[in-house]
Amino acid sequence: MFDHFLILAASHTEPDLVYIWQQATLETKFVLFALAIMSVFAWSVMTSKTIQMRRARKLNRIFQEEYRNQKKVLDIFERDVRVDGCPLFNIYRDACSVVKARLHPVQPSASNPPATSAPYMVPQPVLSPQPSPMAPITTMSLDAGQTIPFQLSSPIPQVQPQPQLELQPPQMQISIKTIEHIKRNMERSVSEESLRLESGLIMLAIAVSGSPFLGLLGTVWGVMSAFSYVAVAQSADLATMAPGVAGALIATVGGLLVAIPSMFGYNWLVHNLRVFTVEMDNFAQDLTSKIETEFLFED
Repeated sequence: MFDHFLILAASHTEPDLVYIWQQATLETKFVLFALAIMSVFAWSVMTSKTIQMRRARKLNRIFQEEYRNQKKVLDIFERDVRVDGCPLFNIYRDACSVVKARLHPVQPSASNPPATSAPYMVPQPVLSPQPSPMAPITTMSLDAGQTIPFQLSSPIPQVQPQPQLELQPPQMQISIKTIEHIKRNMERSVSEESLRLESGLIMLAIAVSGSPFLGLLGTVWGVMSAFSYVAVAQSADLATMAPGVAGALIATVGGLLVAIPSMFGYNWLVHNLRVFTVEMDNFAQDLTSKIETEFLFED
């Protein structure tokens, strides 16, 4: 039997894959062609998504450093900065657009409100039994031969100086209803960024789950054709069956060559997508807290 394998090996001088491709049936070749197209799409998706996620991670890191250094929430937004491909910046820009549109000025109350002034009283003459150096003294007769001095004084009321109102510039604030609107808007932005990062992964999922079955279809079809050829040749020896079976099995190999790299790439990309989603959710919550602290004033 070993000598028979040596004779088969010496009967052709082409490489194994070339020889197997020549022995494959038309149906198997069609399956291999479909697997090749699927492999091209899978590798292109893995390459593009890897570049996109690495760039997004780098831009997120740069934006977070700038975001932590700003003193006010709208500092970066008012500078009209554009950072294409940065998920956190897109969420920040959408939220600040709503904040900018909903801000309204409110005049704060004075820090020292004036006290309620008492009604003005008309001064009445005051009888004083003692003379005053500032007013004339006169006398009034009570009985014959008795007089008492009295002082007719009309004191000038002293006007108390009114406290000055400390005028402050109007403060910009938003309502609680606007805060809820901003939260929903950021949730929508997070979902859109997640979908943007996730776009294209369906091709990897199809490649992972579909290519092994497609290769198995080519193999089964090739084996069926090989047995049909054996029946037509009426010879069941190894030399008659081996080429057809080998040509059929190459479809399974092709399916696995597409599925295995796609599986590793898909798992890696899905993990990074989950990390991005958590980072965007945390950033949205932190941004909401800063907006409430800066623009939401209690009554």
